[in-house]
Formats: sequence, C-alpha cells, structure tokens
Amino acid sequence: MRLQARYSLIIGSVVLIVVFTMVSLLFIQFENEKNVGLASTEKAMRSSLYNHIKSEGLSLNRVLANNLINPLYRLDTSELNDQLLSVLSLEGVKYAIVYDVNGAIVHEGEESISRFGKVLKDPFNQAATNSRSPLIQQSADTMDFSHPLFIGNEYLGGVRIGLSLEFADGSVNNTHLELREIFSAGYQKNLLTVAVTSLLMLIIFGGFLAAWVSKSISLPVCQLVEFAYQVGNNCKKKSILTLENRNDELGELARSFSGMVNRLEESNKKISFQANHDPLTKLPNRLLLNSILDATLERSATNCESLIVIFLDIDNFKNINDSLGHTAGDDLLEQFSKRLQKCIREDDFFVARFGGDEFTMLIEGGKSEKATTAVAAKVAERILILAETPFILEEGHEIVVSASIGITCFPKDGTIRPQLLSNADAAMYSSKLKGKNTYTFFTGSMNNEANQRLILERELRIAIKSNLLEVHLQPLIDSQNQQIIGVEALLRWPLANNEFVSPDIFIPIAEQSFLIIEIGEWVLRTVCEQLKTWQNRNLANIYCAVNLSGVQLGDKEIIRNIKKILKETELCAKYLHLELTETAILNNVNRAGSTLSEIKDLGIDIWMDDFGTGYSSLSLLKKFDVQGVKIDRSFVKDMTDNKNSNAIVFAIIAMAKSLNLLTTAEGVETPEQLELLKTQGCDILQGYYLGKPVTISDFETLMLERPELFLQKKCPRLVKSGNELC
Repeated sequence: MRLQARYSLIIGSVVLIVVFTMVSLLFIQFENEKNVGLASTEKAMRSSLYNHIKSEGLSLNRVLANNLINPLYRLDTSELNDQLLSVLSLEGVKYAIVYDVNGAIVHEGEESISRFGKVLKDPFNQAATNSRSPLIQQSADTMDFSHPLFIGNEYLGGVRIGLSLEFADGSVNNTHLELREIFSAGYQKNLLTVAVTSLLMLIIFGGFLAAWVSKSISLPVCQLVEFAYQVGNNCKKKSILTLENRNDELGELARSFSGMVNRLEESNKKISFQANHDPLTKLPNRLLLNSILDATLERSATNCESLIVIFLDIDNFKNINDSLGHTAGDDLLEQFSKRLQKCIREDDFFVARFGGDEFTMLIEGGKSEKATTAVAAKVAERILILAETPFILEEGHEIVVSASIGITCFPKDGTIRPQLLSNADAAMYSSKLKGKNTYTFFTGSMNNEANQRLILERELRIAIKSNLLEVHLQPLIDSQNQQIIGVEALLRWPLANNEFVSPDIFIPIAEQSFLIIEIGEWVLRTVCEQLKTWQNRNLANIYCAVNLSGVQLGDKEIIRNIKKILKETELCAKYLHLELTETAILNNVNRAGSTLSEIKDLGIDIWMDDFGTGYSSLSLLKKFDVQGVKIDRSFVKDMTDNKNSNAIVFAIIAMAKSLNLLTTAEGVETPEQLELLKTQGCDILQGYYLGKPVTISDFETLMLERPELFLQKKCPRLVKSGNELC
C-alpha cells in the first residue's frame, strides 16, 4: 500500500476528535524532523559527492602531469594536444590547460592554440602559477586542480584541470526536492491522523505514532544519509535492499539512489582504467608500470629472483608520422603492441606503453645471471624478428620497421625503479648509436654517456640560438683543368679555445633530437644567400653541394622549405646540389622516391655520398634518379697501395660513365692519388691536397686574390648534366 493511502486511513479515523490539537503537535514535530533530515541529507550528499570529485580530479591531474613533463620540456605541441584531448573527452571536464612559469597558456587542447602565450584572468590562475605543489581551488560551479611540472629541479610550469560541480549540485538539489516532497506528503498524511485520535487517546498513541513515523520515514532517510556518506568516503557500503523492496515513495527514492551510486561506480572504474591505461593500445601506461614495477621488485627481492627490464623504441617512427600521417602511425603502434604481447608467455611478463613509440617490458629471469641474460637475449631477438615482418596499415601501406632495444637486470644493474628505467633507456640509446635494429645490455659507462649526450644536446641548442655554428667551404676541383668549379658546405661548431666539436659527435645528436631540420634549413639559406651575393658581385660562378640527412629527407616540409629559400634568395636551382648517403635513402624508402623526384624537378642535382660503403648501391642507382656519385675516401686513401681499392675506384668510375653519371673522389691527399684519379677519368676531385675547408670569409678572400683558381666560363659539369632550368 502506498504511503498516501496508509496515512489517509489513519488520519481519517481521528480527524473529527482532535483536529486542532493534533495539527499543532504534529506540525511542530514534523517540521523539526523535516528540517533536520533535509539539512543532514544535503550536507552529507554534497560533502560525499565533492569528496568523490576531488579524489577523481587529483588522480586525473596527477596522471596528466606525469605524461606532460617531457612534451612540455620539448614543447611537443602534438603530444601536448593528444594528452589534453584525452582528458577533455571525459565527462565533467570543463577545461585542461598547460601553462608556463608565468602562467601563460602553452596549450589547452585546441589544435590551433589560439590563446597561446595569454595569461588567464580567472581567479584560480595566480594561485596555481605561484604554487609549487598540487593545489585545489573551488568556486560555485567549478573545482580547479593545478599541478606543477618539474624536470629535475627545473620548474617548467603546470597543468590545470577544471571539473564541473553542476552534476553534484544537480544531484543534491534533485534529492533535496524529492525528500522535501516526501516529507510534505508525510506531513499532509500525518495531519489526517488528527481526525481518528482523541485528545485522551493522544497520550496513549502519541508515543506509538512518533515511533511509527520515525521507523517509516526518519529511519529510512537516515539510512540513505549513511549510505551517501559511505559512498562519498569509499567505505564498505551497507545494503539498502530493505528500502529498495518497499513499494512506496521511499522505495522509489532508494532504488533511484542505488542506481545513481552504481552509475558513479561504473564511471569511477572507467576513469580508473583510463588513468592507468594507454587509450590507443589499451596497454598499461607509465603510471601503472611504475606501480607494477615497484611491487614486482619487492617480490623479486623477497624471493631472491632476478627481473629483466626491457626498454624499446620504434626506429624512425617520426618519419612514418610525417610521411603517412598520424592515423597510420597510430595503426602501426596498435599492431606493434599486439606483436609485443605475443613475444613471451603471459604468466611471466608485463608490457606497457611508456609513451610515444616507446614500450617497456618486465620479464621474470632465472636464478643465475647467465640464465637471466639468455632469457633477455632470446626475447629481444624475437622482438627484432617480429618487427621486421611487414605491417599492413589500414590505408594499404606496407611498411617494415625496426626497433632499438635496451636491457637491464635486477639486482645486477640496480635495485630501485628509477635506476632500472634509466639504465634501460641508456642501453636503448646505445643501440640507436650502434645503427639501430639491435639490442644492448646496460653497462655502467652508459649513464655517463647519456649524461654527456644530454649536456651536449643542451649546449647545441644554445649554440643554435646564439648563432655559434659556422659553415665552412671545401673546394671541388675539375680534374681536367684543376680549377675550382664548386664547393661543399661543411657544418662546424667552434669552441672558445679555437677548437671544434667533431661533426661525428654532434651531428648524430642533432639527428636524434631532430635539431638537424632547423640546422639544415639554416645551412641551405646561408649558402644560397652567399652564392647569390657572389654572383651579384660578378665573382666566380660556382655551385655548392649541401649534405642532406635522413631526418631531413623524412621531413614532409623539406620541399616547401627548399622552394621558399630558392625563391627568397633568387638563386638559380642549378647552383645548389644535395648529397645523400645510401643509409639516409634506405631509412626513408617510402618517401625517398617522390621526394627526390620533386627535388630533381626543381633543377637541383642529387649526389649519392660515400658510394660503395653500403649494401644497396647498384639497386639505389637503378631506382632513384641521381646525377652523380661520390667515391668514399676509404677507397681513395688506399688506392695507390692496395690493388683491391684501386680496382673498386676504377670500377665505380667506369660504372658511373656507363650510366651517364658524374663522379667525385673524396679524400685526395697526395699527388699520386690525384694523377691516378685523373688517369682513370674521375670528373671532380676533393681533398686536403687540393684545398682544406675554410670559413666563408676566407674563401671569398681566395676568390678575390686568386681568381685564376676558379673556372670563369660556364661550368662543364652543368653542361654535362643538362641542367638548364635557370
């Protein structure tokens, strides 16, 4: 029977006897209970829901802060955008903002970053910017969570997340209205009892009626209040099944409240999964990895067992994103993660996506160091084999990738999580320096190498910003008349003590950090501007050869940048040559064909550098349209003393002539080498015997003081190639 019907029968039986007295007494009693019940319910529910939002906000903000440190340090807007979008997609998130040390916006999940650099004027911003620890601020409709970002002791800025309180306030208000209606209905029903009770019977039945009302209404409401408090504080919840089984308004309220709690728990599970797993591959993320690794280390230490930590990175993944798009890159990451999970048994390993194209694996090793090393090597070899199997992407692209793997072991190499992860990262970087597509075990010297690399990379960034890098020029000599017909641009990094940082040291770092793209564009602009200046002054009419790295070749903006530089400097394209190694082409085989074709269409000659040292020289000459080859200095060096080297040089020159290609010999250091190369028909010569690399100003002085060294008529090399686009 519904509450309204029950109360109507009771009140109807006594209303004629004690109407005025019962109305007064019941009104006072009910009003007190209603006010107390409503106040306590609203307070408990609001506190519980706010605590729940605060807990989820802190967890979400901490996860996002951990994921944003490296992207903010590198100012990787793409990664920042991805991380912020994953948070903004969650229900109840009003905004997610990354700010710098001054509180200015770095990114807010908008691809165009329209408010980049602007300082927000909202009431939370100043406190969030000044705080060096996580901070929670609250307004009427928003709960703001801020978290500072540090790399080491360096404060980078922070991240703010705003969660809407509208859901919580709405839930409280709705429940408040429902309770008020229930109490009001109860009030009306209780008034009817006045008609069936007399003043004399009121003394007898008053206590019974109060107890009955308390049991029917007040006690269920208190049970709901207690249930709400337990939900908000994540305590073990008591059952409200008795209330849910009631066939009245309180039963409806209990069922509605229980459903709301179930939805909140489902939402909490979803948020927890998203906070601990990568949204793309569904693998555990760095946060969960840290937790699992700590627990595994503790267990391994207790059981005196070893643990293998593997750190791997997909080689040249940025080139795939740049050439095929981020959709193809995401597809590759999903397929790659599935292959990783098939590498080893599910009962003794853990695999996580550490970030970007980096993955981490934990494997239980053997009791002995030898057995552990064998297990790690076997897994690494299996990963390399699986990676080499072609990946078929959704858009029909078939690509082959490789991986660089670093391996470290507990307890041999370290006993705590940060140390082991750092060791594995250092070993992985060592694999990349070895040429990629290999695995390396950690050694104690690697940490020093990694630290030195970070220091050198930081100094290189400073050198770029401070314009400390220089372009030196080395003459290219026509073998027939021994006059200078061109120069090769060589990048140099001078130090304060008149010494130079070796290009063999800083060029690989520039490529690994992608600084080579910025440096390469600067070199191209510098030589083009200088050549045009010399032409305007009617000095020697020479061309300049510029080296192009594999990273630059994989840059999707390379053609646009070359066109822009040629247009702005007004230099004819035939005076610019580009030199690429076989490795640079092979690492970008998906884009190399179209990119080199576009470069050739601009009127720029392409040379294959270090020819003869790779594995696919002939196939590359056949596949790609190049205008010349540069014979590697290792063959030229030994050609006067080593018959095999001499035969290789002769064969390269003969092959080039048969293919109508020009040849340049590098590393000419003796007159005997010079005469032998001239006899064999090499077109262009380069080396210290003919001219060392000098600064641009010194080379210009040579042009002014020794004009007879330069070929004044039209360069025969240009005539031979038929490059007449200007």
